[in-house]
Amino acid sequence: MPNSLLHYGYSVYSQNDEDGIIQIIFKKIGKEKVNFIEFGVETNENNTSLLLLKGSRGVWIDKAITAFKRKYCQEPRSNLMILDEYVTKDNTHELIKKSLEFLQIDKQGLDFLSIDLDGNDYHILCEIINLGVNPSLICVEYNAKFPLPLEIIVKYNEIHFWKGDDYFGTSLQSYINLLKNSYTLLCCNSNGVNAFFIRNDLTKFFDIYNPHELYMKPRYFLSPYYKGHQSSTHFIEDILE
Repeated sequence: MPNSLLHYGYSVYSQNDEDGIIQIIFKKIGKEKVNFIEFGVETNENNTSLLLLKGSRGVWIDKAITAFKRKYCQEPRSNLMILDEYVTKDNTHELIKKSLEFLQIDKQGLDFLSIDLDGNDYHILCEIINLGVNPSLICVEYNAKFPLPLEIIVKYNEIHFWKGDDYFGTSLQSYINLLKNSYTLLCCNSNGVNAFFIRNDLTKFFDIYNPHELYMKPRYFLSPYYKGHQSSTHFIEDILE
């Protein structure tokens, strides 16, 4: 795969090499600034802080970032809104509605959706797709222990909590099947954590490879990706203030 997007991977704030992959995808599409929604966020480690620093706008959704919201983003800023809510199938519609209203876009206008919930990711993505939201790019965590063509999906449980074992998320094949009508798998990141799907009308900008070639087995010993000094939230705080 000579033109694999893995060649462009690097980390600024992402846990692994997702930052570089996201940057090259939007560069190829021709978008410098994008809008985004990220489900599952650590304030000093996520897939969208670099986008914020480059002038993009978006929404962070995670119950665990209440303290950060109270200190820096109690009211939505011009570039970031925080929804500190526990994500379930029942409230996904309302979370998406609030996010699109903040971003001032319709269901077809979202550039980037990132989901990392350590459990119900597949079920939440189903809700979003069923709402008619069609982002240009989707990044979703997959369970790389189960290679293609295994179809494995964690049973929906509103109070699911990952215990550090293999009972989490969804196999890559299950995501491919869910998204096959509108999306194409572009790549998986190097240590087998996240998969990137591009909307079919944008595949013309990329070399497309067979999913069996793109699948990356779990190399969790490579995570977190080395990124120099320990990450902080200070640069994000600067632009929020």
